[in-house]
Amino acid sequence: KCLRQDLGSAGSRTPGRNFSKQKGGSFRAGFERGFNMNRLSANGDRRRRRASNNEESPLNGSFRATMDRVINRSGKGSFAISSSSDVGDSDDSDNDDASQRAMGHPSSVPDKIRRISSSAYKRMRDAAKMGDMCIVEKSYVMIGIPLRDQSLFFHALQNFIDMERNPSSQSKSKAGILIEQKRRSVFPEDRDDFSVRSDGIGSQNRHAVLSTLQSKLALAPSQRRVSHPRSELEHINSPEKRFVLDLSIMGLDKISLPLPLPEVSGQWGLATLFLRIKDSGLIILLKLLLLERSVLVVGETSEEVTACATALLELLDPYKWASAFMPLLPAEMLDFVSSPVPFIAGMIVEDKHHLHSIIHDPGVKEAMMCGLSIVNLVSGKLIVTREQGTSDMLRRSFQTIPELSLYQRRLDEYYRSESSNLRSFQKFFRLGITPKESLTLRKIKVVIRKHLSQFTMGLHDKSDAWQQYGEFNEATGTFDFCPDKFIQPLKDRMIFQIQFQEMMAHTQLFVGYVEELQKAHESRGDLLSGPAAKFIAQWLVLHWRRKHSR
Repeated sequence: KCLRQDLGSAGSRTPGRNFSKQKGGSFRAGFERGFNMNRLSANGDRRRRRASNNEESPLNGSFRATMDRVINRSGKGSFAISSSSDVGDSDDSDNDDASQRAMGHPSSVPDKIRRISSSAYKRMRDAAKMGDMCIVEKSYVMIGIPLRDQSLFFHALQNFIDMERNPSSQSKSKAGILIEQKRRSVFPEDRDDFSVRSDGIGSQNRHAVLSTLQSKLALAPSQRRVSHPRSELEHINSPEKRFVLDLSIMGLDKISLPLPLPEVSGQWGLATLFLRIKDSGLIILLKLLLLERSVLVVGETSEEVTACATALLELLDPYKWASAFMPLLPAEMLDFVSSPVPFIAGMIVEDKHHLHSIIHDPGVKEAMMCGLSIVNLVSGKLIVTREQGTSDMLRRSFQTIPELSLYQRRLDEYYRSESSNLRSFQKFFRLGITPKESLTLRKIKVVIRKHLSQFTMGLHDKSDAWQQYGEFNEATGTFDFCPDKFIQPLKDRMIFQIQFQEMMAHTQLFVGYVEELQKAHESRGDLLSGPAAKFIAQWLVLHWRRKHSR
């Protein structure tokens, strides 16, 4: 059997279509099942001869067993058959007859089901002519999972997928019996089908396993309260606490994650975004979002696109994004960039040609003239909007944050290490990151939050400070915020500040201060190239070599 399975930030995307089954609950498992189609070595005459003699080919027999199972369940609503695409008009009568024979009792089957099965049967015959084929596509959709628990569920789902890829790892005794009992309690109508087999978990048992995972994957209240110490030294050196869940009885590997749990968007997404577009690009991007300008995040994988898009929402703290948010936008919906509503959206590109076609799309270019900016995770560039006035304002008002630049260099150093789990999404949600990496990311968040909070200075000086920037509307009984009352004091303060600095710049005191800076710079250069600096450098090199030679 072939298997195509992927994990993304919100599950995996499965474009195929066949038979699907979904049960209720916040954790749904949708899966699709294809059937092995053996190559038909006989020619067309031999097929017709078999049909006239009421003989069944291997394909017809397999299809009859399948359709009987589907049709018998159609009344219960357990299975839903989705139509396939049109496959041509050749051999319509033969295919209709063959499909009806395969279904067993055509008179009891609704016309709609008969048409759908006929179309599916023709599709299977056409595929069989091309050669052996097997399609097994599965999709795991997580609904209602908090962001802070995503890594835990990703870990469990990855273990589940690994087990299905390696059926020999499943226990054929106790685990299989328990899974079957759980399945029958959840799906009593499926008592006669799909029992646990030696070659893997049955289709119905997936739902039982996922239901069990949903109930087991929960942190205790004491574990939920675990947080990183405020002290930087304690953050790095404090003993690590872990969440451990042994799922070997179900045939799954043991889950062991550090506490607090690794944050998919708050840590891995932030690190990916920060390392790609750097500190200056990230600050400009956040300012664009504060102005409610649209942002399109493009990348090569679903995990990096969705994690980076979600990280932007968290980095806006203490503000809340009030417009559209679509972490993964299908490529067919690229025209959405022309929406007048501000949005944060992500899109996956297949290759460089696809990326080039998106960036140079006429609709995208037009949207960039109206406020759209693009985060190119492939090349690590931020393409700022060409909206008149906005780009010039951001460029002229931009100021570097030295502290943020230092943290960027530190994070770059950690990322270059081969042992860093930031280099792999799968390693990240399975193992977490080091205390030094988590401390650096926490400091980056603190610096960014402090920088963004300066734009609301005066509003949070006191608990009721906001009242002086608005008026009470007696007609509606609500408070109406007046932007002019907030901006005018800032303008007055800025004008007086500029006047003061202009007068100060012409004083002898200020000129003397500049001269002192010049002398300090020259003396620093002399010290760094002098004999004392060389002696210190030689001493450090000697001790470094001794340390690493042991």
